[in-house]
Amino acid sequence: MDKLTGDRPIAPGSVFWESPDVWVESSLGINQPVVGEQNQVFARVTNQGSQDASGVTVKFWWANPSMAITESSAHLIGIAYADVPSGWSVAVPCPTAWIPVVESGRQECLVAEAFIPVSDPLTS
Repeated sequence: MDKLTGDRPIAPGSVFWESPDVWVESSLGINQPVVGEQNQVFARVTNQGSQDASGVTVKFWWANPSMAITESSAHLIGIAYADVPSGWSVAVPCPTAWIPVVESGRQECLVAEAFIPVSDPLTS
């Protein structure tokens, strides 16, 4: 990880859109979402910093596949909050169930963003 920017390089050959840090649990099991049924979404939030991260906001979104998923093109599922100790990862459940729909005849993408509003504000 780049200590100045927080960037984490993606290993060559990695499929960047398949994150092990966002997953779904449904009646069919893990990562097998069921259309029209309540599915539980989780995000693994990792703190690689030297201080505990308190009051982390985690936003969960779904979107149609695109090269540029933005807040205006995505649909908010829910917002959760967590504290993540230094050097640890925490699995954060979305407080709202996700009920997948098929809008474009294609798959849907799940996105989770984690940040601390006071010290790491996200902008549009």
